[in-house]
Amino acid sequence: MNNSLVSVIMPTYNQDVFIGEAIKFVLGQTCLDLELTIVDNYSEDETQKIVESFDDDCIRYFKFANNEIIAASRNQGIEKSEGKYIAFIDSDDKWLNDKLFEQINAFS
Repeated sequence: MNNSLVSVIMPTYNQDVFIGEAIKFVLGQTCLDLELTIVDNYSEDETQKIVESFDDDCIRYFKFANNEIIAASRNQGIEKSEGKYIAFIDSDDKWLNDKLFEQINAFS
């Protein structure tokens, strides 16, 4: 069982142009106690290949048909997550390096 503090949920579909950078922003967080759950709506581009190019045990990759309802992918990510807190990032987003650290401090 994973004991991550933060589960980061990233739904995606055909975002091979952006997803690598979004993953780097998550992995670059100063809060290192995290897992990244990527929920792919069966992308038809190089999304899966890019995700798999990151050799990091905190990344978990799932395919899920969301029937064009992105909230369904987010909910699937929550179901697969094991962290105490949940954070969402889209596969074309960017985060400041201390985003999660600051949010966890605010909760404390």
